[in-house]
Amino acid sequence: MTCLEKGRQRTLCPLISTMLNIVVYLKKNVQDKCGFTLIEVIIFLVLAGIILPLIFIPFMTGLKSYSTPEVVSTATFLGEELMEEIKSKGFDENPASPTDPANLGPEGESRSQYDDVDDYDGLTETSSGFGNYSRSVTVFYVSADNLDADAGAITNFKRIQVTVTNSQIPNVAMATLVSN
Repeated sequence: MTCLEKGRQRTLCPLISTMLNIVVYLKKNVQDKCGFTLIEVIIFLVLAGIILPLIFIPFMTGLKSYSTPEVVSTATFLGEELMEEIKSKGFDENPASPTDPANLGPEGESRSQYDDVDDYDGLTETSSGFGNYSRSVTVFYVSADNLDADAGAITNFKRIQVTVTNSQIPNVAMATLVSN
């Protein structure tokens, strides 16, 4: 019986199996059955140097993408948090005479004093406490006929879009409508 006992070889994958078959073949053709020659060791090292990176590349790719679902979940949470804050505000400061589309955005007040949804138009902020996330808001009037396009005039509907960005994922965008 040789140093590599028969039946103990396990097939991990076709490449490793092929590599082991080559080593076994070379081993059978050598007079000294209990050791490896220098040429066998060199061939094994060359084959291992070619095959092992091919095996580990998919694992490394998987490890890199492991955190992606967590990043997407955090971005979604941050977007929903800001969206809920905006929706808790009124449609307009003066519902009888809504703000002109050209004047959407804060009326000189700080964020803590925002009192209607259009005050958030143009807001861009870096999220504190969550790392490399950025949130931006767009608010515009839409018509009942086309809820995705800017109407360019005062209507009874405003579309709020919150976009969260992070360098590891595509932008996460969410939109909602509020009515007068």
